[in-house]
Amino acid sequence: MYFLTTLANFRLQDIVDVLLLTILAYHLFLWFRGTKAVKALIGLLGLGIVYVVARTWGLFLTTWAFQILFQVVVILLIVLFQSEIRQVLEKVNPLQVFGFQKPSSPEKWIEQFAEGIFALAERKIGALVIIERGDRVSEFLAEGQALEGEPSPEVLMSIFQKESPLHDGAVLIQGGRVTQVACYLPLSSSKGLPKRWGTRHRAALGLSEKSDAWVVVVSEERGQVSVARHNEMVHADNSERLSQIILEATTPVTRVKKSWLKRTLFLFSNQWQIKGGGFAYGRCPMGHTGRPAGF
Repeated sequence: MYFLTTLANFRLQDIVDVLLLTILAYHLFLWFRGTKAVKALIGLLGLGIVYVVARTWGLFLTTWAFQILFQVVVILLIVLFQSEIRQVLEKVNPLQVFGFQKPSSPEKWIEQFAEGIFALAERKIGALVIIERGDRVSEFLAEGQALEGEPSPEVLMSIFQKESPLHDGAVLIQGGRVTQVACYLPLSSSKGLPKRWGTRHRAALGLSEKSDAWVVVVSEERGQVSVARHNEMVHADNSERLSQIILEATTPVTRVKKSWLKRTLFLFSNQWQIKGGGFAYGRCPMGHTGRPAGF
């Protein structure tokens, strides 16, 4: 009976309201996933459920306490996770959404860069190279010195050789050009990482956890080449494989045309657990009439 009453009083504005909150909750989770802020979002979701239950049952003292608590929590979240919030706002770029920004074409420096990396690996010279993509990584880098040049084998060898004063740190590549050297990266805080990983691997993974940058690592002990991307580490056995990986990082993704039926099915099936949770979040604050309680 309650369900039928709710449907009878459901307005078009209520449907739009629920859909907007669902889309917002879904994209917030995707943007913050893999960062420390996602744990705070899950905690806020749990507090929100308790608040809704308390308000539904008429627990006035608990409801009042949660209203005061939420005001303090919002301020704390802004202070603690200001870098993550800044990255989310940068991703909501209207110029990119409406196509006013031209995607960069595949770079021509990749082949010689891959050859230089494997030249270092053959000599077991440790190296750490950041490939900046959409997110600006400068806020995560400590120290560093400006240097302008191409990422050629000669330049990489001169930077990372043990006699060089700039070898202890990472090289930053922006737009196919070396722009900074001797940069220090934040170490990964993830638990359960392989014990064989040294500081370079943990630093590479740490930066990939905070941004969309891909970080190339050359192991000094084993002479292996790895790439940290999307919070994971992948290995490259040769320069051709590394070139493919770097090309994937620098080439904009082209959308494959699909029929409207496939697009609709993909819309509901892709990440359906997260979308279902977002819909539940968008629907749970509603009162008996489909509108927010108290209105």
